[in-house]
Amino acid sequence: MGDFLFLLIFITMKIIITENQQESIKMDLQNMVKDFGFGLTSKVVNGSKKLVKLAFNNDPMDFLNLFNDMNGVKSEANPNWILFKDDPKKTMISYNRKKRRVYVNFRDIWNILYHDFEIKNDMKVIKLISKWLDEVYNLRDVEILRGKAAYEYLTDEI
Repeated sequence: MGDFLFLLIFITMKIIITENQQESIKMDLQNMVKDFGFGLTSKVVNGSKKLVKLAFNNDPMDFLNLFNDMNGVKSEANPNWILFKDDPKKTMISYNRKKRRVYVNFRDIWNILYHDFEIKNDMKVIKLISKWLDEVYNLRDVEILRGKAAYEYLTDEI
């Protein structure tokens, strides 16, 4: 009985340690994605599919949640635009308040959801982003568009 109890405790401890290590690796990889980008981080783990699994448990909402802390700032070029920046130079989302349109950074968000998370349907990507924008930034009833750099123009026409 004593050997069985010891073995049970040992196995339980190993499972707990392994789970803690996995969570630590997950957080480290997510931080790397934030700091260095998805592409470079995927090279570290030998591919984007592996990164999707290790850092985000194949859950695209976990990926979007990396961008929960962006601050929306009014554009100096056009006050109708709110720019959500991941860092001072990189706009991830731009919101035309007048037209109620949200442009999502194609390279750093949309394309990753489409190709790496394998959401091969633009309407499904839109639905996912819509849910996230509603929950995190309280943006509802907006038209969501993919855009390489729609925010560069900042006119009321787009």
